[in-house]
Amino acid sequence: MSRVTGLATGLVLAVLIGACTPIPEDFGQSAGASGSGGGASGSPAAAASPGVTVEGGVVTIVGVGGTKSDLFELPAGHATMAIEACESNHVMPFITLTTEGGQSAGLIVDPTKELKGLAGGKYYVQAQTNPDCVWKVTITPG
Repeated sequence: MSRVTGLATGLVLAVLIGACTPIPEDFGQSAGASGSGGGASGSPAAAASPGVTVEGGVVTIVGVGGTKSDLFELPAGHATMAIEACESNHVMPFITLTTEGGQSAGLIVDPTKELKGLAGGKYYVQAQTNPDCVWKVTITPG
């Protein structure tokens, strides 16, 4: 009986020690989300989902799952929006481009969409997709 008690005590101690061990930051991430792939997940912005960067007037938004981006500025006129499919399931997320005032400028589900007649101002994107979907949207004015 003491051998069974010793085994049970050992198991309880192992569980307690395991419960007190911190979980690594990358626990549960797939190999593609570590940045080793070349897609949207390679961007550091995905970690702060969704991240918005603007470089040379080109707006890039990277996020994970269904979420809303921060506001970003777009000039009046035309722009091209490109969406990358989710790495997890290769399905296009539904992306809604919305003005700061809440007016939809379009629901985009195609890989590339020409946006015409945009009013200049602040916009955000809202993604509807699976929780593990890493998505990327690029908006190029012009």
